[in-house]
Amino acid sequence: SQFVARNHNGIATAPIVAPVAAPVAAYTAPVATAFTAPVVAKYAAAYSTPLAYSAPVAAAYSAPLTYAATPLAYANAHLDAAYASSRVDLKQNYNAAVVPATYAAAVAPLRYTAAPVLL
Repeated sequence: SQFVARNHNGIATAPIVAPVAAPVAAYTAPVATAFTAPVVAKYAAAYSTPLAYSAPVAAAYSAPLTYAATPLAYANAHLDAAYASSRVDLKQNYNAAVVPATYAAAVAPLRYTAAPVLL
């Protein structure tokens, strides 16, 4: 297995192949470029030119998708006032060190989360 590893896994062949492969690649690079550049340019132009004409159309249809809907807001000051007094009562009467401030915001966003379940 060491013979295979030395001779066929690139350990012993790298010093032999590298000096030969570099000049061959340098010699054939202009030939490969001469044949591939026109083909690449031809197909790149053929496939990218229609995109220039379709860009305004795509922008018109995708623009509504890029803007998130503004969440509806409702004023819940009366709920906040009632809950705030409850928090004060909890603190005074039960000495609650941690009281959740879930309803403490003056205006909370109202978001549609799921369709109602009809039974």
